[in-house]
Amino acid sequence: MGRYEGFKSSGKLETIEDDSLKQKILSYYQQAIPDLSITENFINSMQLKLLDQQMDKPDKISVLQLMISQRAKTTVSMCIQNLQLMISSYDEALAKIKEVISRIDKNVG
Repeated sequence: MGRYEGFKSSGKLETIEDDSLKQKILSYYQQAIPDLSITENFINSMQLKLLDQQMDKPDKISVLQLMISQRAKTTVSMCIQNLQLMISSYDEALAKIKEVISRIDKNVG
């Protein structure tokens, strides 16, 4: 992401003559990558919530009791839904970057 930001801020992005390629690069770095980051951060926060639930009652509740609680089931369910979203987001990002690479190869070759 750092190289992209440097490339963009230096104005060199405008040197790309293929407008379609330029749009695909922008879409990848400005939409696909931030979407992945948001989803990953959410899943990480849900995992921390599960750990916090265990830490809140270390003496009174076993891991098994925690995992069958409604609160934990809801948290895990949200994680699963967002993992599916993250997999889909990774698939989309992968398709976008493959298309960028293909367009670059066509323009260079």
